[in-house]
Amino acid sequence: MNREEQKQTIKDYLKRLGAGEELESVRTDFVKKFQSVDAAEIMNAEQELIKEGTPISEVQRLCDVHSALFHGKTREEQIANAEKATVDSIREQRFAKTAELVKIPGHPLHTFTLENEALAKTIEKCREALKNGHVEYKLIEEVRQLAIHYAKKGDLLYPHLKVKYEISGPSDVMWTVDDEIRDELVALGKSNERDSAWMERFSKVLIRAEEMIFKEENILFPNCAANFTKEEWMGIYQDAKDYAVCFGVEPVTWKQAECVEQRQEEKYTNGEIYMAGGHMTVEQLVAMLNTIPIEITLVD
Repeated sequence: MNREEQKQTIKDYLKRLGAGEELESVRTDFVKKFQSVDAAEIMNAEQELIKEGTPISEVQRLCDVHSALFHGKTREEQIANAEKATVDSIREQRFAKTAELVKIPGHPLHTFTLENEALAKTIEKCREALKNGHVEYKLIEEVRQLAIHYAKKGDLLYPHLKVKYEISGPSDVMWTVDDEIRDELVALGKSNERDSAWMERFSKVLIRAEEMIFKEENILFPNCAANFTKEEWMGIYQDAKDYAVCFGVEPVTWKQAECVEQRQEEKYTNGEIYMAGGHMTVEQLVAMLNTIPIEITLVD
């Protein structure tokens, strides 16, 4: 259809609605003709109806019905759709930001993601062992390395997200699950039994560990990526050095963070003091303080 034919078709749909035809009937025909429609075309069609003698009040009365045709059945549905679109947009932005940070070698999210990938492979090895009916102790010890991963996020991500940004969900929910997974693996490792009940418990805790990987990648990491500043990530990177390696994921140098750390050390070594917006030497700071008048009051 050319533009004029498109406009006429829209007018026809609106007339059918105005004549009382069922919305679903008109909607069905509409979607056969149009994959999408510009709002300006709807407005032009309504203007044509007014020019042809349709009272303005009638066009206004049909406004909600027209909107329902193109954007949803009810006003509540329109609001819900708008809210969903907003949530989806925010979610996409957070995932995009997360993906961007994960690609940076040495960034905490890069390391956390590599650890999760290694954990997922270990979980698969455990499942293969369960199928064969024999789980070696060293395999249990291997999967228990997730305790290091959990400790890092528990110390470096959860508290910061909750205290600084008042996002308490991950710390309130995930932290408890982390502890339960850790404790269950410890208990299974200490048990000398390898009967069917033990196998079932081990299988269930593997499922929970796998679910936690999903929660981290879809809830925790995107929330952190959306809120933490680059300076905060650099601090987390430095603090993470205090933790042991898990699943063989050796720490990678985050060059930008190391450069910033090196510059700070050089400034302190040279007797300079960092302040917001710049730095001063000790002599400059003393000179500045000497210019501030000090009033001394003697008390009898």
